[in-house]
Amino acid sequence: MLVDSGTTYTHLPEPFYSQVLSVLQSLISYPRATEMEMRTGFDLCYKLPCQNNSILTGDLLPSITFHFLNNVSLVLSRGNHFYAMSAPTNSTVVKCLLFQSMDDGDYGPAGVLGSFQQQDVEVVYDLEKERIGFRPMDCVSAASFQGLNKT
Repeated sequence: MLVDSGTTYTHLPEPFYSQVLSVLQSLISYPRATEMEMRTGFDLCYKLPCQNNSILTGDLLPSITFHFLNNVSLVLSRGNHFYAMSAPTNSTVVKCLLFQSMDDGDYGPAGVLGSFQQQDVEVVYDLEKERIGFRPMDCVSAASFQGLNKT
């Protein structure tokens, strides 16, 4: 899989992409927002309940973990796979899965891990040993600690 901070969201090859959609659909019981799917081109959009019009609905959705060779896993933060497509209204928010299908001709058969899914993840490259690692990180706090948030 290509780890690409220049690609916005994750692209998965078929039939893997369709299998991911099928599993997620079986786990999510909220109503689909098909009008948002048609408007955005994303395949899984749901109308989720929210309290006090707060869009903190991550715990209502299943988690997603990518498993790589050599026992390396990347657990996506719950906010890194579904995205609120608009402000909450009537105690409901529409969130869409920010993954898309790709043709083999686009990048090859491996897939692309996009920058949206890499938020709050430290990606470590060991070029000498030809391996990669992932670690959850609060990037806002890390930037603040290093003085990067000053204007």
